[in-house]
Amino acid sequence: MIKHEKINEKVQRRATKLLSCLKNIPNESRLKILNLKTLENRRKTGDLIQMYKLVKGMENTDLINGINYAKTTTGLAGNLRRHDKKLVRELTKKGPHRFNFLTNRVMDIWNGLSIRALNAVSFKSFKTLIDREVFGMDKRKDC
Repeated sequence: MIKHEKINEKVQRRATKLLSCLKNIPNESRLKILNLKTLENRRKTGDLIQMYKLVKGMENTDLINGINYAKTTTGLAGNLRRHDKKLVRELTKKGPHRFNFLTNRVMDIWNGLSIRALNAVSFKSFKTLIDREVFGMDKRKDC
């Protein structure tokens, strides 16, 4: 898997260098100018989108244990802790085999999202909000 990631990243770097105005600019800057994400960030985006679909009931998936939400408090203390869809890491006695489970992969980023993003009325608006909030991306700039 890591070998494929390196190959894909190499292809992405080479493709962004094809634009003559970006040829001598470092890779991170080229990605930012073109409003592209690294492959790692694209995977994170995909995971967040999948989690959004599960929470909103857009996916017809039977999770054995369901989604583990943190117990919320009401009043001011509850408001200080952001939102009521806060995830809890799933732990098992048998080892770290659930560490890479979807809810565990997205927990830190998901819990940091704003209420506005989590309550987005459409899939497209959720994608736009996570691009802004998580990855600091806005509209593409031209060369």
